[in-house]
Amino acid sequence: MIKAEFAHIAQKAIIDKRTNQLSVINIIHGFGTVGFPFVVPEFSFVMRTTRDIDTDPKSVKIDIIIKQQKKELLKNLFKINFEDKKSNNTVVNIFGLVVEKPTPVEIICKIENKQIIKLKVPIEKKTPGGMALK
Repeated sequence: MIKAEFAHIAQKAIIDKRTNQLSVINIIHGFGTVGFPFVVPEFSFVMRTTRDIDTDPKSVKIDIIIKQQKKELLKNLFKINFEDKKSNNTVVNIFGLVVEKPTPVEIICKIENKQIIKLKVPIEKKTPGGMALK
């Protein structure tokens, strides 16, 4: 069974294709703004998956869904290829995500409609001086 070991969002992430080494720059723990809706110009979703080499396929299609409350903000299908390895690092770059209100955003990954990981990203309304409003 293919499993997600971890997932994060970051300002930027890259994978060295030769070594499969993952480099993550500025992990993001949430977003804040003074007004809504707002646009997150760019961020990277990073995930490490593992598989059983003997029983799991070498490649698999994964759905990534970003939603806020019940509203789907983004849905995309991508393929990961393990080649002959047990693990895989994946980076999905996301541009221009529109967030409509100060409620958490969920990033969900599924294989064949089965959830393998879910991130909950806090969204805060801030005062013009930068303090979060609770």
